[in-house]
Amino acid sequence: MVRPRVLIVEDEIIAGMNLQALCERWGFRVGPLVTSAEEAVAVAEAERPDIILMDISLHGSMDGIQAAELIRRRSETPILFMSGYSDEQILERVRAVEHSVHILKPLDFKGLQRIMGLLLCGGGPR
Repeated sequence: MVRPRVLIVEDEIIAGMNLQALCERWGFRVGPLVTSAEEAVAVAEAERPDIILMDISLHGSMDGIQAAELIRRRSETPILFMSGYSDEQILERVRAVEHSVHILKPLDFKGLQRIMGLLLCGGGPR
């Protein structure tokens, strides 16, 4: 059985490394840790992950939502936004990105694992 590939886009290196280790423990193949929106777009195109864990606040000139919009033009890869932001303007922008879900930080890891499974099985939003 081929293990699903996850791309982690997180500007906080320690948080990203913790997510990498956790996803590997859950049986995912984990690509490189990406810290900028521009890099996220390039890596998503090159690596074609099965799911993307995307922080909203990132290094570079774009945020994670803008990166997801660019990724979405070329792929239907599910995107799970992770953020401490919950204001209505951010949530409206997130809702406009097809095949995406938003969860708040600090992360509930059991919930994260469950949502990732649902997205990978096609049970997420359309």
